[in-house]
Amino acid sequence: MNDEVPKGARCEPHGLAYDPTVHPGCVLCRREQAEAEQQQAKPPSRKPVVIVLSVSALVLALFGVGAYGYLVRQQAAIEADGPSEPEVDPVVTALPGVPDHRGTIMLGRKGTDEYGYPNDLPDKLTLQSLLREKRFEELSSHIESFQAVFEQDFKKEKWLSVGIEAFDTADRQIGKLIDQWVKATPDSFAPYLARAEHKAALAWHYRGTNWARLTSSKRFAKMRKILVPALSDLERALELRPNLTEARSTQLDIVKGLGADLATKAEIMEAGLRHCPYCFGIRAMYLQAIEPRWGGSYELMDRKAADWQFTEQNPRLRELMGFSDVDRCSLLVSEKEPEQALSYCDRALAHGKYVTFLSTKAAAMVRLERYDEAIELFSQALEILPQRVRSLNGRGHALMEAERYEEATRDLVLATRLDAVNAQAGNNLHHILAKLVRMAYYQAEAGEVEAAIATYDRVLAMHPRYSDAFSYRGHAYDKKGDLAQAEKDYLRAIELDPTNVDTYRGLDHVLFKQNRLDDIIRHWNRYLKRRPRDATALLERGGAYYRQGERELAKRDVTKACRLGNEEACDTVRRFYPSP
Repeated sequence: MNDEVPKGARCEPHGLAYDPTVHPGCVLCRREQAEAEQQQAKPPSRKPVVIVLSVSALVLALFGVGAYGYLVRQQAAIEADGPSEPEVDPVVTALPGVPDHRGTIMLGRKGTDEYGYPNDLPDKLTLQSLLREKRFEELSSHIESFQAVFEQDFKKEKWLSVGIEAFDTADRQIGKLIDQWVKATPDSFAPYLARAEHKAALAWHYRGTNWARLTSSKRFAKMRKILVPALSDLERALELRPNLTEARSTQLDIVKGLGADLATKAEIMEAGLRHCPYCFGIRAMYLQAIEPRWGGSYELMDRKAADWQFTEQNPRLRELMGFSDVDRCSLLVSEKEPEQALSYCDRALAHGKYVTFLSTKAAAMVRLERYDEAIELFSQALEILPQRVRSLNGRGHALMEAERYEEATRDLVLATRLDAVNAQAGNNLHHILAKLVRMAYYQAEAGEVEAAIATYDRVLAMHPRYSDAFSYRGHAYDKKGDLAQAEKDYLRAIELDPTNVDTYRGLDHVLFKQNRLDDIIRHWNRYLKRRPRDATALLERGGAYYRQGERELAKRDVTKACRLGNEEACDTVRRFYPSP
């Protein structure tokens, strides 16, 4: 037997000898090699993949369930947002009454604009005053006269459109008066056209200002319920005056909200143009009705605008070329992209200073906090249409942000007089007055009583019936030691708002300094007649009874206040009227 091991035939890993002419390695090397090859030959285990896929599927399922749940909750929240009735802000209600009819139906402006349109326009406040005074025949006569002069000169087309905008409000009181107007002059187109204008405003109030996807079905249903009868009013107006182009414009606005197709809108527009081939207003309303969100397109808008460039007959028609760009600008402003919006607004304005072009660019400037520029643009728009509520709202807001409060208040007050349920103007007006009252209060608390009184005077110059200003000014005069003026202010505040318990407490304090307990009790009796379960008032009156020596009456009031949940009253009961 030959035990000689060939050179290099010893396994380095294991130290074992092997015959390299027969095997590639020692027995252990061959075994390990065989196991490795066997392992490679087996299919890979599916367990890790299955685990990974299972976890991924679970995550996706949970995400899907969560996303679905979120969408369901979001849709439920949208559907819960039903239409609300139009309301007048208390600050607006407290404003001095609208002046009576002043005897002139026009604003009295002289001259014409660059297109030959007269600058003079109907006074919407006067028209509303005639309605409130129920001078229905006179009102119909004025509206009919606007149509008559338009039929003689199409460049007076704004007279009827602006005049009828006096009734473009969701104010229910206006609606009730218009119903009486219809009954009083049933053979005049005027009240039917006015009622359609009012109903359109009311319908859009119910619709709200959110995007369609964020608007509940209840809001849309309420909108449709109002708009359909408005169309009947317009049909009656057209029966009485077939060439009533303004009725066609209002029809376009209404069918837009009802989702009419492009053919229907074109038919209405063509019917209006048959009576006024060079009119601007109905073309403007048609272009708005074929914006992309209303089923049209920018290409269609631009094509129509280009087809209508009869500028020799009516140079104002060139402004129609800017309508698609101003809509792009408006959408970008709504999406909080004002920098991008400006270029589109400037492109629109290159075609003319149309009111919507100016006010939309102004809205972009407000977003950019460039308030002085916004104010200038809104002012240009108001130079063209001095009683346009949207422009008054916009300039009032910009002036408020610029802290030019007196000027802002003038715009906002006019806006609320033209449209009492105008929430934007009412909210901004309240914000200005409340901010100044709060500033004055801090001035008084810091010992700057005269400065505080001057600020309250400033507020009352803006709004002579603002009850909080009288109440807090009474507090300032109390600090000053002028009890007579303090009492006078508190009483005026109570006259304007007899439900403010803090005003009564301030008056209580002033009267107590003069030891006038009977007067204190008399005023609390007056308040508690309105609010018998006001625990604060009961506690205060109980204190007056106690100081007057009427212990049983005091106990009765304080005990009742405690039962109503006033902790201070309960402490008083435990201290002065413990149970036996």
